[in-house]
Amino acid sequence: QLSGQPVPAALAAKLAAAADDPVAGRAIGVEHALTMCRELLAMGAPAVHVYTFTRSATTLELLAALGMAAPVPSTG
Repeated sequence: QLSGQPVPAALAAKLAAAADDPVAGRAIGVEHALTMCRELLAMGAPAVHVYTFTRSATTLELLAALGMAAPVPSTG
């Protein structure tokens, strides 16, 4: 909604199926973001800019999964 672009139908369906499970919904979002970042970097993008709206743990998790930062310590 923020960008004005439609959410891909497959992603919307996955998120709808996880509507009652915030942990699963977050995991779906993180995996989708990782896929997009990997594809962009593979196509030659020099970097990625991630908006996580003050959720720095998510940013660090994404960067670690991309090999751009140290792994995030487990909090649980």
